[in-house]
Amino acid sequence: MKYDADTTLTGDIIFNGIKFPVSTTVGTLLEWTPTGSDTSGTSSRSPVWYVGVLLEAKFTDINFELNSPIAPSSSGRAPIPAIGVVGRGWVTSYVSITGEFSAFKLPDEIDTDYGGHYYEWDIYGTVNFTRYLGAQVGWRSHDLAYVAKNDRGDARPEGFYFGGVVRF
Repeated sequence: MKYDADTTLTGDIIFNGIKFPVSTTVGTLLEWTPTGSDTSGTSSRSPVWYVGVLLEAKFTDINFELNSPIAPSSSGRAPIPAIGVVGRGWVTSYVSITGEFSAFKLPDEIDTDYGGHYYEWDIYGTVNFTRYLGAQVGWRSHDLAYVAKNDRGDARPEGFYFGGVVRF
């Protein structure tokens, strides 16, 4: 996933140990590459819908940059286990609507120097042209934050996506 935007800061921020004063114009870039796997188990089902538990193990590479005359960049890699729910309903035998929610939270009470959370919503529709080929359109939202000693950050990327489905 890649998100970029230009903005003028409405307040002071500290990024990578450098203070960016109010009214600084910055270009932002967030490149996020999650890899990993998930599995789901069905807890309840009927011929036209199901609801299940979702278990995920992701590894994420994040690159976040502020582009301005005083801007550094920062990147990191971290494992993210998550648990959630998944549900799917078939509108017709060729069209389904799916919703997934997964989350992970490291409570601040365990260690005040480290903490964070990860929440992901994914809602999408699938049209199956054949048993092996289809198309998807959806909306995905992430809410992630971390605290690591004196460093902290958060991001809330979201947006629509289009994709293809190949089964074999």
